[in-house]
Amino acid sequence: MDTIPPTDSNYQIKWADFKKVFKEQFVPEVAVSVVRNEWHALKFNKNKVLKFNQRALELIEILGGSLSSMRGDLLWEEYLRKLPEAAAQYVMQ
Repeated sequence: MDTIPPTDSNYQIKWADFKKVFKEQFVPEVAVSVVRNEWHALKFNKNKVLKFNQRALELIEILGGSLSSMRGDLLWEEYLRKLPEAAAQYVMQ
């Protein structure tokens, strides 16, 4: 189901559009700033690869991105810079 609330004649909105409008109206700028700061400070740790990737994906989603659809995006480029060179090359394949 890609639409919430359900599509009918009174309101038609896609889930992605609803999330964007909701975030713009109800998420304070301070919260967005905190997430951006955490994203910029996130560092790769070879001993905690899974935790790094999990948190990176969470932060990217919060910032409105998705690794599956953001190649060429600034978040994608920063994600690659955070990875060791060998891992970044593997991801680029």
